[in-house]
Amino acid sequence: MDRSYLAATTHLIDTLRRWQSYYNNMELHEAYQRFAKPSLGEVDPWKIVRYSWESRGELCYYRSPPASVDNLSPRPAALLTFFFSDPSNIREAYLKIMAQDWKMTSDVVCSGTESSDRTRQAASIANWFAPFYWHKELSDYYSQSHRTQFSADPFLQAVLTGWRSGKYRCPGGCGATEQGDVQIYQADNSYNYIAFIHLFFEHNIKGRLCVILRPTAQLDAENVYIASYDPSKVSAQ
Repeated sequence: MDRSYLAATTHLIDTLRRWQSYYNNMELHEAYQRFAKPSLGEVDPWKIVRYSWESRGELCYYRSPPASVDNLSPRPAALLTFFFSDPSNIREAYLKIMAQDWKMTSDVVCSGTESSDRTRQAASIANWFAPFYWHKELSDYYSQSHRTQFSADPFLQAVLTGWRSGKYRCPGGCGATEQGDVQIYQADNSYNYIAFIHLFFEHNIKGRLCVILRPTAQLDAENVYIASYDPSKVSAQ
C-alpha cells in the first residue's frame, strides 16, 4: 500500500474497532449477515465497500462516536451505517441491502449543530422537495418512493421516517400547538410536513429543527419541533 494511504486507513480501522467494541464486539461481517438480509446480493460486505470506493473514487465513513447513531432497532444494525455514500448529501447506508425491518428508536431527532452538517442536510431536503414545488399532489408518491432509502444521518432518516403518505393524525389538533414553552407543528399531510422542513432550512431559521416521532415530554424550548406520529400509535382525531 502507498504510504500516503496509511494514515487514513489506520484511522478508519481504529474507528471501526471502537464501533465494533461499542456493539458488544460484533464484527462488521457478522452484523451484515444478520441485519442486512444479503441473501439476494453480495455476501461479503468488504467487497461492497471496496466497490463503492473504487467506483465513486472516495470512501466515506463516520469519524464520530458510535453513540451518535445508536438509535436503531435491531441495535447492532447501526454498525452497517459506518460506511456510507454521499452523492446527494443523504449519506446513504449502502450496506443495508435488502433489510426492511430497521426502525428508529429515538422519540426525537434533531438537525446538526455544525454549519457543514446544516448545509448538507438543507441540500438534501431541497432535493426531496423540488419535484413537487408546484405539484403538491405528488408528495404522497414521493414520500413512499423515498422510504426505500436509508440515511446514515440520523436527522435525515428521521425526516424520511416521519414523511408518511395519507392523512396525518394529530393528537390535540393539527397545526401549531403548545406544550409548555415549546411550540410544535403537526402537519396534516405529507406535503405540509416536508414543506415546513424545507422552509425551516430555506429561511435559515435560528436553532435546531427536531422531528418528533413519538409523543414525549423531553423537549427544549430552544429548538423548533415538527411532529409526525406513527398512525398505529395514536388515536384517530
